[in-house]
Amino acid sequence: MPRVFVGVGSNLGPEKNVTHGLRLLHAEVGVRGVSTFYRTPALDRPQDPPYANGVVEVGDALGPLDLKVLLERLERTLGREPTEDRYAPRTLDLDLLLHGDRVLSSDAMTLPHPDIRTRAFVAIPLLELAPDLVLPDSGVPLRSIVDSLPPYPMEPLRDLTRRLRAEVAHGS
Repeated sequence: MPRVFVGVGSNLGPEKNVTHGLRLLHAEVGVRGVSTFYRTPALDRPQDPPYANGVVEVGDALGPLDLKVLLERLERTLGREPTEDRYAPRTLDLDLLLHGDRVLSSDAMTLPHPDIRTRAFVAIPLLELAPDLVLPDSGVPLRSIVDSLPPYPMEPLRDLTRRLRAEVAHGS
């Protein structure tokens, strides 16, 4: 069975919106694992509020394109409005990172998600859930990618992580 991972982030009401978003995601496809969530600064936007970022493993009941549609619907449900500014603050950001060993490159999506290679707040939580992961498009171990990334300020959100894991465990 393919392992499917989704990046989760929010910098507008993150504790409430990430919790609500994972509850909705769990109801739709099931959440099998929750990484540590981290407080991280907004990339290149010091004026914006910090993010809560993490990764979840979900069930694979949907193909990649259908799952992407679901993720976008859940973002809208929690008030995310598409804007010209792709880095604008957001209530919820859900990105399909990996869908088993599928490799896709289209206008609709790229798998594996390119942020895995460049953003510590994506790669480190993913590594926590899948320590032996090898990227299907390159054969590069995720551990090597994490080890090569420059340092980035990431503060573990232990209470939020504990609540999210409990939410998923009780919602099963």
